[in-house]
Amino acid sequence: MVATVTGIAPFVSMLRHAIHRGERRFRFVVLQGASYQDEFAYREELEAASARHPELLAYISTVSRPGGERNRGWAGATGRVNTVVEEHVERLGLGAESTAAYACGHPGMIEDVARRLTPRGFLVKEEKYWKE
Repeated sequence: MVATVTGIAPFVSMLRHAIHRGERRFRFVVLQGASYQDEFAYREELEAASARHPELLAYISTVSRPGGERNRGWAGATGRVNTVVEEHVERLGLGAESTAAYACGHPGMIEDVARRLTPRGFLVKEEKYWKE
């Protein structure tokens, strides 16, 4: 699951449902990007859920403007979510044969994620909130 800012909302609903059901067939990796650390909706909830259910959920938040004043003290990942998605796919050993990507948020991010992952064999589902 790859999201920008409010694009995380539908994922949170899905993850809450999976946790409630005690899902064991799937593992979710959530990569959420924002310009500033104060823009991460549901960050605390997702970090806590990831800590409680590491077999089910991995949560990674990344800021694209690490030098910005609003990101003072940020110690997490950096980079635009669409430009670091491949790095995290590799680091986590996610293969196209067993992994689908679901991108939600800014249309430009979604298109770039699809451009990066589709040629590698990943199925990429899209959820766009507005048109440019």
